[in-house]
Amino acid sequence: SANLLVVSVCEETTRGTLSDSKSNTWTEAVTTAQFGVNITIYYCQGGTVGTGHTFSITGTGTSPAIAVEAWSGAATSPLDQTSGASGGFGSTVQPGSTTPTTNGQLLVTSVEYHSTSAWTPAIDVGFTIDDSFAIVGSNHLGLGQAYFVQTSAAAINPTWSNGNSAYIPCVIAGFKAAAGGGTAVKDIIGGGVIPFAR
Repeated sequence: SANLLVVSVCEETTRGTLSDSKSNTWTEAVTTAQFGVNITIYYCQGGTVGTGHTFSITGTGTSPAIAVEAWSGAATSPLDQTSGASGGFGSTVQPGSTTPTTNGQLLVTSVEYHSTSAWTPAIDVGFTIDDSFAIVGSNHLGLGQAYFVQTSAAAINPTWSNGNSAYIPCVIAGFKAAAGGGTAVKDIIGGGVIPFAR
């Protein structure tokens, strides 16, 4: 029943092309770059989902990492406010304050972690980390992705934190709910189902 797919991708400067096994069309919501790496949130509204669904980045030397969420209850034109920040070199980063224009929005934030030091991410203001993994040299970059369904629209600027410093560009995107409210159901690919009321 999902009608919104959200994909976070981190990769090297030479960006690849996102595709999936259901031939969906992908739109870039927000991206930011720092010192040769990029972190991007893509989305697809009203696409095709199903068993055996896979996601790929095609390119040369991109070292990509991908995290995927599937949601039901999204508006036909879901993208609202976005923000991104390079973060510099440190152990904390914020994507920048955003203020949703409607209640009940899905907020997704993702961070790229460019260090071989231990990667133990945390995030505040109600967000839940649904996927994170450390960098693996000559394979893929480090990535964290988190979500929050905000009942009442208000300015928000989550802080990602980690015990070790790194280059940590970060982005956030808000997605509007369909009119009429109801129940949103999130299916983390490979991770089960979590219900939310809004």
